[in-house]
Amino acid sequence: MKEVIEKYLEELEEQLINGERVPFQTSSRDWSKSFPKEAGVYILRENGVICYCGETKNLQQRARNLITKGSHTSRKNIGIKKFSGLPNFEKPKGKVFSPHFEAELNRILEANFEITVLPVGIGRKELEEKIVGKYKPIYGRR
Repeated sequence: MKEVIEKYLEELEEQLINGERVPFQTSSRDWSKSFPKEAGVYILRENGVICYCGETKNLQQRARNLITKGSHTSRKNIGIKKFSGLPNFEKPKGKVFSPHFEAELNRILEANFEITVLPVGIGRKELEEKIVGKYKPIYGRR
């Protein structure tokens, strides 16, 4: 049985890694509507390199959260990593940066980031852990 599960996860990993890469569009509220409302796993790539992996109950909602200020921890973590060495940088209160840094974060996301999603009904957490363990994404929390 273990071999069957491992093979299933390997197939899911291959589909996710080789899936369609969708560039971020932070200025379009309709962008997230192109993603399924299903549970699944997603990866973020920065300049082609896997930098985050997560799982969610609703891929469309998660995509919306990633482009909405203050909605997702990975967005905050990306901003902190990008801005912490800049003059006048202050960590966000909650998850929201100053308007200047929010605008800059949106520019960075649109210029450098892509998302790939994969609907997964069973094994989301296991697939996420497999990806995180293998690729060691820099914005991952685990």
